[in-house]
Amino acid sequence: MASPRVIASRYSKALFGFLETGPKKEILDSLDGLEKLIRDSSELKTILESPAFTPKEKWEILKEVLALMKLPSSVVEFVRVLVDAKRIEVLAEIVSDFRERVLKEEGAVEGLVETASPLSESDLEGLRKIVETLFRKKVVFKSRINPKLIAGVRVHVMGKTLDTSLESSLQAMHRKLLQAEA
Repeated sequence: MASPRVIASRYSKALFGFLETGPKKEILDSLDGLEKLIRDSSELKTILESPAFTPKEKWEILKEVLALMKLPSSVVEFVRVLVDAKRIEVLAEIVSDFRERVLKEEGAVEGLVETASPLSESDLEGLRKIVETLFRKKVVFKSRINPKLIAGVRVHVMGKTLDTSLESSLQAMHRKLLQAEA
């Protein structure tokens, strides 16, 4: 059986191809919103992942949720295909893969910024410009608060990590002190 990542890639590729000239960014935003809603709703997530519910029952529940969200018809139909094919449990992976495809088409990459406390928009924009210069690519950031960092920033882009956090500096200092003792 194929891995969830492979399955997600197939569905993402099919959706991307279907939307050849369509509003991919709008579809991505809609799928992102749905995936977040499912992730944040333990009840909905349990129902969708449970084999005790048939695809028809899952669809009836999701259809109401989708109507409340007022998602584009192409998203609604795509979700129905996923439910009917018993693939709704890989929605998060599909959204991730679809995001990569949309960004690649735009010549951009996704990055993750970790900070101990939220960054202002101007600080985030300044950081984005620096990272875009380093990687020579447009970067779309997601932000995550990580109190373990204490202070500073950790940026993940294209498999690379730029770490200027206080946590990282303290760990490096600790390693040097241990080496000095040896």
